[in-house]
Amino acid sequence: MAPHYHRLALASALLLTLSACQDEVKPVEEIRPVRYTTASSSDAAASQQFSGEVRARQESRLAFRVAGKVVEKRVNSGERVRSGQVLAVLDASDYQLDSQAKAAQLAAAQANLLQQQADLRRFRELLTQNFISAAQVDRQQAAVSSARASLQQAQAALAASRNQ
Repeated sequence: MAPHYHRLALASALLLTLSACQDEVKPVEEIRPVRYTTASSSDAAASQQFSGEVRARQESRLAFRVAGKVVEKRVNSGERVRSGQVLAVLDASDYQLDSQAKAAQLAAAQANLLQQQADLRRFRELLTQNFISAAQVDRQQAAVSSARASLQQAQAALAASRNQ
């Protein structure tokens, strides 16, 4: 039976060899239609449009110490101005009210300091008579220091308010 297997193996090898000798099939290339146009000159080049910004050659940066409503404008656009010249006048009513409120806070801080100092004198007298402890006098001394700091803060706030 061995020769029978040899023949079968030889026939299989021959069949495989012959099947590899076929012509290669090339795929057909599909032709797609395209649109085209012929280039020509037109008047479009004469009227070109561009976007951009127009700026002045010289710009002045203005800064203001306070914000507010403009009541009077003393200079028009394009006019020459000097350093220190008033350009506009602001409504001062908001600043006057703020200044009055700061003055009232100052008066309240002064009254509070006077009250705390008077209480400290009373507490010291009560301490000499042994009616209160030294800790209570220390707390009152701290209250006087706090009232003094509040007074200084109110004075600074009023000065800043008047500077505007």
